[in-house]
Amino acid sequence: MTTLPAAGLAARLHDLTTLLTAPGPFDRVRSEAAVVGLLRDHGPGVVSVRLTRCSGRSPVTAVSTDALADRADRMQYDTGEGPCLHAMTGDELVVLDLADGAADARWPRFRSRIAGEPAVGGVLSQPLRDGTPASLNVYLGVPVPDRDAVAAAAAAACLALAAVATRARADQLTEALASSRTIGTAIGVLMARHGWTQDAAFTALREASQHANRKLRDVAADVVGTGEVPT
Repeated sequence: MTTLPAAGLAARLHDLTTLLTAPGPFDRVRSEAAVVGLLRDHGPGVVSVRLTRCSGRSPVTAVSTDALADRADRMQYDTGEGPCLHAMTGDELVVLDLADGAADARWPRFRSRIAGEPAVGGVLSQPLRDGTPASLNVYLGVPVPDRDAVAAAAAAACLALAAVATRARADQLTEALASSRTIGTAIGVLMARHGWTQDAAFTALREASQHANRKLRDVAADVVGTGEVPT
């Protein structure tokens, strides 16, 4: 039985997703770069990958595997059309075969520009919802590979990217809760030690943070350790 390239990709993404749930330091950008890199290296017929998010009203690059993806996505930004932008604003998988111009006449300005990239035979853009509108843009080689196989590989990558986003949000929440507890403890220490009100204790912490140009939680940690506001 022949193992499909997509199966190898899925196995590696599964291993990566398992690592994302492990305790320890976590870097969202590096994790996303690992996912799109796996898709480029193991996706059937994939030559380049780019993850695009919407910042305000403008698309911005989150992660890119190479200069080809940068150029191809920039063509869509410049012309204001293409699979990437369409996928970001919708909920459907977008597949464009550049050799099928007679049957598929969408996005003519983008098609005209991308024609200058002979290594690209098609584009697959998968919508991604991880807090902001986003799309995973997969640039395919020539000839265009089996669409179902590529779509399966992109879907697996999107699951891994969703796991990355979930881990990032969980870490942010954990950090926020830890900071809140430290600040609350510091306020309690100052109230007990100086007889201050809660508002007065918090004001002292905030002013010390501003004057020292330090994070409020770091100043609070000093208070918990020493019982005094740093000067």
